[in-house]
Amino acid sequence: MKKIIGITVFVFLLFFAVSCQKQEQAQVEKQDNEQKTEEYCAKTGSDKKMSYDDAKAIAEKSDCVKEGGLKETHMCNENSGTWWIDLDVDKKGCSPACVIDTESGSAEINWRCTGLLPE
Repeated sequence: MKKIIGITVFVFLLFFAVSCQKQEQAQVEKQDNEQKTEEYCAKTGSDKKMSYDDAKAIAEKSDCVKEGGLKETHMCNENSGTWWIDLDVDKKGCSPACVIDTESGSAEINWRCTGLLPE
């Protein structure tokens, strides 16, 4: 009888330990998911920087989105201090982007057209 009680207690403790370990691991994974890496852009030599999230918010409120939606593709031009977010606009010979200035907060479309005439 003592052996059965001892085995039962051992199994219970083992189950409890495994359960606690899984719960702790789930909490760590949740914390890792909540820690978001933020991208920043700044003009070379300037202390003023802008996050991608802020640039995207500016673009969403600008005339850029009147032409089409924002794509996920984006880049920082450190020489000009601008965020470039690609636009989902179909215009032959062009690859438009919304350009957000990190210092002024202004946004405008750069059509990035090749200059070739469409056939």
